[in-house]
Amino acid sequence: MLEDYRIGELITTGYASVDSSPNNSVHGPSSNLHLAPIKEVSPTMRSIALVPREKIPCKLIAKTSLSHDVRLFQFALSNEDQVLGLPVGKHIFLCANIDDKLCMRAYTPSSTVDTVGYFELVVKIYFKGVHPKFPNGGQMSQYLDSLELGSSVGVKGPLGHIEYNGKGYFTVHGKQKFAKKLAMIAGGTGITPIYQVMQAILKDPKDDTKMYLVYANRTEDDILLKDELDAWAEKYPDKVKVWYVIQESIKEGWKYSLGFVTESVMREHIPESSETTLALACGPPPMLQFAVNPNLEKMGYDIKEKLLVF
Repeated sequence: MLEDYRIGELITTGYASVDSSPNNSVHGPSSNLHLAPIKEVSPTMRSIALVPREKIPCKLIAKTSLSHDVRLFQFALSNEDQVLGLPVGKHIFLCANIDDKLCMRAYTPSSTVDTVGYFELVVKIYFKGVHPKFPNGGQMSQYLDSLELGSSVGVKGPLGHIEYNGKGYFTVHGKQKFAKKLAMIAGGTGITPIYQVMQAILKDPKDDTKMYLVYANRTEDDILLKDELDAWAEKYPDKVKVWYVIQESIKEGWKYSLGFVTESVMREHIPESSETTLALACGPPPMLQFAVNPNLEKMGYDIKEKLLVF
């Protein structure tokens, strides 16, 4: 299903045309075995690649197929000793000239913020001719899929209004917020900014923030980063809870929810509202409008103050 899975703003010339990507944000199954080993070091001890309000060139150095329509892309920074410099919760724009038009799409890296020399993106490819509403498929995702190793794209950032500072603290539009518990609701490729926050929390042994994730997709095969999420839930059972919702099951033995993100699903799998609970959401606008927002309000959440949408 080609839905508008959103992680942030989308900017592209001719956005309303049929040549535009079907997904307002970017970011099917993956495996830890496919992920490149990560070199880590404190970002404060490294130079930063990103230059605010400027595009930097980044070269594609590896591309791995995680499924028939999901790819793991690895882009090199200009200096092998640099870190990307993207705060947790923020995103980048990838920029390319496609059919003589500038196209920009927002992505959240799957690599950690302290990865040195490169960054990684898990991208769902929206192929031409698959969905009748989007006959031309995803403009940027198909471009990336066809990109040859050694080719470069422009990268711009950091962008976005949410930043996770650690130990339960967020900065949202310059205002600090705090939570001991995070109710996380994601749809499709909208998992990536939430995954990034989870990753940061679990990397810090002093961060005791508890996470409750409800993650919706069309089928099992559309679930991104499932192996990683399941591994976290198993390794940190008191800290991470993961529940999946799919519209239809194509395999036997599905043990999670079928259908949509309903009030009952949310009440069962995310915490009730409290002074120390925040909700994080990223997904297609209809999911946010008709499922996430009204159901959170029924659960007592003040969505203007307690809901952070990437």
